[in-house]
Order: sequence, then C-alpha cells, then structure tokens
Amino acid sequence: MPLAHRSASRIVSLARTRPHLLPSLSTPSTQRHIHLEGFGDLVTSTANAISSIHSSAGIPWWATIPLVGVAINVVWRYPAMRYACYVQNKQVELEPLVTAWRNRHEQNAILFHKPPEVDPEEPGRGHWKDIEERSKLIWTRDTARILRLTRKSRRRIYKNFGAQGWKKLPTFLSAVPLIVVSEALRRLCGAPITWISHWSGLASTDAQPGALLDTSGLFDQTLEQGGCLWFVDLTAMDPYYILPAICSAMLAKSAWGRFSRAQIMELLGRGHKKGGMFTGHFSPMSRGFMRASLVIPMLPLLAADLPSAIFLYWVTSLSLNVVNDNLLRKSLPARPSKLTLSRARINDFVFLKCPKN
Repeated sequence: MPLAHRSASRIVSLARTRPHLLPSLSTPSTQRHIHLEGFGDLVTSTANAISSIHSSAGIPWWATIPLVGVAINVVWRYPAMRYACYVQNKQVELEPLVTAWRNRHEQNAILFHKPPEVDPEEPGRGHWKDIEERSKLIWTRDTARILRLTRKSRRRIYKNFGAQGWKKLPTFLSAVPLIVVSEALRRLCGAPITWISHWSGLASTDAQPGALLDTSGLFDQTLEQGGCLWFVDLTAMDPYYILPAICSAMLAKSAWGRFSRAQIMELLGRGHKKGGMFTGHFSPMSRGFMRASLVIPMLPLLAADLPSAIFLYWVTSLSLNVVNDNLLRKSLPARPSKLTLSRARINDFVFLKCPKN
C-alpha cells in the first residue's frame, strides 16, 4: 500500500466519531438545564408558600410580605451577621499581633538594606538629590515586599486563631433568599421576565414547567388590591418612586456609611499616593470590590419598574438589616485589644532626606 494512502486512511480512522463519546458532549448542557429547573422549582415552592400564608392566616398582602422578610431575617440573616461580627471582632483583637509581624518584616528589611553610598568629596546639593531619588526607589521596592509578607503573616495568624476571612461568607450568601423571594413575588404579580431570569438562562423558550417562564399558574389577582397607602396595587410599579428611593437611601447608608472620608477618597482614586502606590486602607483586590459597592445604591432606581410587592420586601429586608447592625453593635461591641505595640516605620530608617543648607 502506498505511503500516502496509508497516511490518509490513518487520518480518516482517527477522525471518526466514537459513539461512546457523544453523550459526554451534551452532559454540560443537560446538567445546566437540571440546575436551572431545580432553581425554578425552588422559586415555585417559595411562591406557593407565600400564597398559602396569605390565604390560610387571612393576613393582608401588605403585612404578609414583611412577615416573610422577618422570618428570613430571624432564621438566616441575623445568625449569619452575628457570627461574622464575632469573627470581625476577633480579627480586630489580633491586629496588634499582625502589626508586630509587620514591624519585624520592616526591621529585617532595614538590617539587610544597603543605603546608597555618600561620596564625601561631592557634598553638593545635587549629589544629595540623586541619593534621595535612589532611596525612594529602594523604599518603594521594600514596601511592596513588606506588604506581601504582612499579608502572608496575617493569613497565618487568622488561621491559627480561627478567624479566617472565609468564615464571613454566610453574610454574603444572604443574597440567595433575597433573589429567590424576589423572583417568587414577581411570579405572583405576573410581571415580565426580569434581568435575573435572562442572565441565568431561565427565560429560554425551551424551558420546562419548573422554569420561571410559566407564570400563568401562580398569578394571584388579590395582589392588585393588597397594598396600602399610595401603593394599593402591588402588581404595579410605585407611581411616585418612593419605595425605590427608600431602598436606595438605605443601601447608601449601609454601603457608604462604613467608610471614612479618607477611604472614600481612596476608592474614588483621589487617595494619597507615595512611590506610585496607595498608602491607604485597602489591598488592590479589596479596593476593586469596595469600588463596586459604591454603585450598589443606584440599583433600585434602575429597577424602579418592578412591582411594588418586590420593593416592599426589599424595604423590609433593608430595614431589618439596620436593626441587626444596631443589635450587634450593642451585644457584640468591638473590644480594644489587650496587646499594645509601638509602631516603627521603615521610611524613618531608610529614606534619606536632602540636607538643608
């Protein structure tokens, strides 16, 4: 058999599709469809539970929706926030120990630092300026190394004392009930598909009965007269934008109120820099997350066309969040650490100032 014919037959045999590999190609989409269907079933069950509370207890809708928020807060949000506050207080108590390790890293950098040599035969001011510029470069390099070693020491200390940062994750997971209940209320109000459904893929045309596209069986007409005050129709948007404005104000208080003026200026890019680096309060990774949190209060205003029932639930959740903060501030106050330490700065030893004539 010619060599070219054998090579061609080998390529054709390798290019043949193997039957046992075909099911694996459709496995990811099948798994994703199962996950979305499970999420849709969870939303459906939540909507049925909320509707049954209203019908069985005879509570009006304007009181049923806040009661759902109170139940979720008691069962999940407050315990998660309390544990996160406990971990945060422990991290604050360990901060002097972290500072001690940072000072040790600074002292090691000072011991192994070789300052620029000063030529006694050239005592001119221009020569000192050159030495000062070289000292700035050395200070920037050593500072970056000290920050890296300090972060590593902080992670080790938190791990040894059981105060790892990931233990505060349940607080962020409280957004899951918020999304589920919001989607359940959307289905009860018969509102159009939201951006959450489009983003998660639940609004596809081939969705199964458990998906969020089918809202005909969950629409509750009693919501049209279940409100109070200026939002009588809970299936319609707030005509005066009062509920979205309240949500934005509460989010701004919780998101912006925890930052000082110096921290906000740093997040806006106006913080003090030295050697091309921020000398502020955040690491590069946390600075990105904190900057994203500055625009969170604008989200309710962007979604002001949602039904009033959803905003009523959001106002309840945000109000309870403020109550939780006040309770935790009184029950678990931040205690000053028993460790005291005087701080030493590397630039006091390394940075060479230009002499004044």
